[in-house]
This record gives sequence, structure tokens and C-alpha cells, in this order.
Amino acid sequence: ARAESSSEKIYAVERLDLNVLALEVVQDLFPRALVKHIDFGLEAAEEALIIDGNPVLLRELVKNLVDNAIKYTPVGGQVTVRTLGTEFAILEVEDSGIGIPEGDREMVFERFYRVLGSGEDGSGLGLPIVQEIAELHRARVTLNPNPAGQGTLAQAVFPRSLQPRTGEGETLDDVTPSE
Repeated sequence: ARAESSSEKIYAVERLDLNVLALEVVQDLFPRALVKHIDFGLEAAEEALIIDGNPVLLRELVKNLVDNAIKYTPVGGQVTVRTLGTEFAILEVEDSGIGIPEGDREMVFERFYRVLGSGEDGSGLGLPIVQEIAELHRARVTLNPNPAGQGTLAQAVFPRSLQPRTGEGETLDDVTPSE
């Protein structure tokens, strides 16, 4: 509902450091990983990864990706949250979980779609919310097999902030290029 709301406050834009956002989410979700004895960590970029966005919505995006990784990783598994700086600001969430079959990778972004046989409860709304928030921020989200073996590598690629912004009165429409 927050992603679809037309409220000015919900769409208020700020300059944010993706590293800080990732760290906050990792700290918040650490107890959930600890209960499952998951090797859980953050590999942050050495440079600030400044993006323009709404802190409430971006936090929800990061939280949903990390929460899914913990949820679908078995006891004793591994979840790594990583930020990388290129010409873009990149968030990766790599897990050693059950993975997503190739035929389901695009379908999981549709509302209420659930991969059969996952053994986990859920509404099928987490990844559609991630996708919608990413689109609002001109970002791209992909899900691929974990290159290190079993599991999934979720990646969100954001455009970096190009100029200082005051944040006063700006909305996502103000920073979204017109077509």
C-alpha cells in the first residue's frame, strides 16, 4: 500500500547512502538469522553509495530481499548482503537457500505468486513490492542462481545521485526523467 500511495510524504526524496541502509537492515534482521544459525554478514563498499530515494520505501525493498534470503535459507546456511559501487549503486543479497527455479524467476514478481514446494508460508507479495519500489526509484531487480553454488543472488541496481539535493519538497516525480 505504501508503494502505491499517492501521498506526498511517502514519495518524499532524500539523498541516502545505500551502505547505511543495508547496515541498518542487517542489524535489524540479525536476530532472525541467529535463530537459524545462519552465517549472516554485510560486505559494504568502501565508498559512499549515494542514491536519491524515499527512505521508508527503500528500507522496505532491502528488508524484503534480506528477509526472503533468511526465510528460504536452511539452518546453518549462509546469507551475505553486499553493496558495490560502479557507475551504479548495487545491492546484492546472496544466500545458500533453496533457490528459485528458472521458470519461476520472473513469475515471483507477480502478486500472490508462490513457488510450489518451498515449505514456507507467505502471501506472495514481498517480491512484487520490491519490484514496484525499484521501479519508483528507476532501479532494476534481478534474481539469479547463486554463482557460488546452491541458492539465489538477488541484485538491485540503482542510479547514483548525480547532484546535491535539498530534499525539501521534492518527490520521486521530480527526479524521474520524463519520457
